[in-house]
Amino acid sequence: MEINLFGLIKFGQKVHMEQLYKSGVIYMNHLSEFVKIEDNELRGDKHESLSEIKKITNIEISHRGRKIGYAETGRLSLWHNELMGNIYSMYTLYNVQRPEEILIDAKCKDFGDTFIIITNVEEFISRIKKEAAIHSVEVIYGPVEYVNTKEYLGSWSVFKKPLEYLYQQEFRFFAKKDNSGPFCLTIGSLEDISIMLDSDSLDKLSFERG
Repeated sequence: MEINLFGLIKFGQKVHMEQLYKSGVIYMNHLSEFVKIEDNELRGDKHESLSEIKKITNIEISHRGRKIGYAETGRLSLWHNELMGNIYSMYTLYNVQRPEEILIDAKCKDFGDTFIIITNVEEFISRIKKEAAIHSVEVIYGPVEYVNTKEYLGSWSVFKKPLEYLYQQEFRFFAKKDNSGPFCLTIGSLEDISIMLDSDSLDKLSFERG
């Protein structure tokens, strides 16, 4: 995949961000964990277990053999019984003509008191892929597509999320794993390709083309 990004940002608690910055600890939680979380559209998302949204017609609703409702068309959501794989989420800084106009939603501060900006995306991804290969795990990655779930029809994927999460501008790493536990990679210090800052400085953050 061609990487055409200005950078990536990871928000989190300081203790975890220091582990990422100094040792490159990439902690990937299992998809099933995000389905359980209820936190007002921050980390939790029941759609992580969504498989497909289909259009259906001639819908009859019956109770004890008596028809009590009918609709010509409707929508049917299908869900996975078992989820497979682990994810690692970051905020995407896209390449734009005027990087000084980039604004990051203040709600991202809710993820933690510290954030790390990855300034060399290609190198960061390379280190993740190399470490994952040592563990014989395939990691795929890319920006998340945000869709209107009230209108969308078709197959769902791990790289789709509802529009309500658009403010997160997520770039996602997905590790194909069979087991249901967390998966951790340690890719080494990121001090040469990143900057660590306090989340309170987000409002003062500005970018410019080098």
